[in-house]
Amino acid sequence: TFLKNEKKYPEALEQFKQALYRYQSLLEPNNLNIIDIKADIGETQVLNAELTLGLASINEAIHLLDQNAMMDSLPGQKVVWHKSRIHCFKKKGDALKTRFLINNEVKYLEDAFNCYITCLQSIENLRQSYLNIESKLLITEQQKNVFNQLVDMSYELYQLTGEKEYLDKAFLFSEKSKAAILLSYIRDINAKDFAGIPAELLSRETSLKKELSVYKEFLYEELQRKEPDTIKIGVWEELIFEFSRDIDSIHELYEMEYPAYHRLKNNTYVYKIYEVQHFLLENQCLLEFFQTDSVLYSFFITRDTSIVKKIFLPENFTGSTRYFTEKISNIESGSKAREQYNLFCKNAYRLYQQLVSPFKDYIAGKQITIIPDENFSSLPFDILLTSPVDSVSTINYRELPYLIKEVPINYAYSATLQFEKNYTPSH
Repeated sequence: TFLKNEKKYPEALEQFKQALYRYQSLLEPNNLNIIDIKADIGETQVLNAELTLGLASINEAIHLLDQNAMMDSLPGQKVVWHKSRIHCFKKKGDALKTRFLINNEVKYLEDAFNCYITCLQSIENLRQSYLNIESKLLITEQQKNVFNQLVDMSYELYQLTGEKEYLDKAFLFSEKSKAAILLSYIRDINAKDFAGIPAELLSRETSLKKELSVYKEFLYEELQRKEPDTIKIGVWEELIFEFSRDIDSIHELYEMEYPAYHRLKNNTYVYKIYEVQHFLLENQCLLEFFQTDSVLYSFFITRDTSIVKKIFLPENFTGSTRYFTEKISNIESGSKAREQYNLFCKNAYRLYQQLVSPFKDYIAGKQITIIPDENFSSLPFDILLTSPVDSVSTINYRELPYLIKEVPINYAYSATLQFEKNYTPSH
């Protein structure tokens, strides 16, 4: 991996092939370690300008992975199977995207898009497999790139095909990236309150899940050993079976006696554009941001309009935005006050131009709800300046042309969380 990251692709290929040979001499042909290395070899071949060969290697890895599909239902192996699935399909998606960039055939971008959809399905499966909120946050952070790619490809396909379906999907993935964990957590709490499940039953479920998680981890670690202890494996598999059976019994009880809890807790739905429009009044609009490493996608929605814009960001955008937010809470006095004032005016107008100005003709006379990206979640849009201010000798913050003077501003974490309490979507 180090050699690959250093772009020494021939040397990296040689090391991957040596590792593959060692694993093949010790493990079964469809072992997940072998599958992952075959996918790594394919990715490196693509990077080494051997695209056809690389795709063949990745497809071989996926074929072997499909032979292990039963692992999706086996205690202690479901998590590692889905991780390997993500590993392979991300690499296939990247390879197909490379092929699209070479020949501009839309079908390859569509195929790459579908590979990342597969990754997202496994991510959501993993998230449901994890017990605690910290583990769920970890998998979301590790796979942030999947959402970035899906939003990026949705936008590209929308531009190439003109099909509004892809605009809807870009917004959908932006919402999923923001809301998945927090929404799941809030829905779980609300569902428990709503359904009136006895506290002792909920406590019993939590205790069983903790025990199950512990023994799944024991089993996974033992299976990774060169010579696993079959006695330990047998004991832990039996315990995992018993805990899983007890949890299933509780879930069956929920379904029979508390169906509202089961339905709400397992709901991963996020709102589509037309559903957001359902809530907006004529004088309201919503502006949601999604930032990747170098690109900002802005989704602007009114009751009868939906627009997405792609903006290429300057290299220091995130850092300078955070610096701006930090400095406004610490107003200088004395000799530095004028310098800070002029710098504030310059940066507040620059941010307005980058974030809000593209939609200024649409927001006039409307109340706006802003859903920022996590990279600038603490940015106060209220104090962005709608027109430039010349450098002056007199400091007068009160009279500056703040955005809040022109439009009322609300903030939300996501559109789904903003409107969910008022509406149950139809599937």
